[in-house]
Amino acid sequence: MSLLSFAFASFVSLFTVTYALQVPHRITGNSALVREYYEKKYATNVPIDIFFIACYLWVSFQLANLLGMNTYVEQIVVVALTTATLTSLFCFYFRSYPQSQNFFSKWFHQVGYSSVVYDVILLKTVYIIYMFMQSKTKM
Repeated sequence: MSLLSFAFASFVSLFTVTYALQVPHRITGNSALVREYYEKKYATNVPIDIFFIACYLWVSFQLANLLGMNTYVEQIVVVALTTATLTSLFCFYFRSYPQSQNFFSKWFHQVGYSSVVYDVILLKTVYIIYMFMQSKTKM
């Protein structure tokens, strides 16, 4: 994975999906939590998101390679399914315990599985921009 292409794709996707289009506001219906995470504490939370994006894509790339998925369409499906599975597992985990002051506990208790839709949109966008950058720069 090219670090420069990944960084560009992540920042462009986060800006476009989260800030410009306000997808998490629209999907989750919980603007207060979205503002808390992406506006009030963006300096610490955006790097956390980029870390999670990298982890999700790494798992997706490993699965795609393991399954022999070579086309972009197949790989996008793997990214979407991996993202949906991982976020669903996190949601299930946090909702299995009483809500705490931890942001992710509040997030999953209040927005539930609608967070899966947001994550799938975000990760697919990162992946598509990443692959576009890779094809144009040969990095």
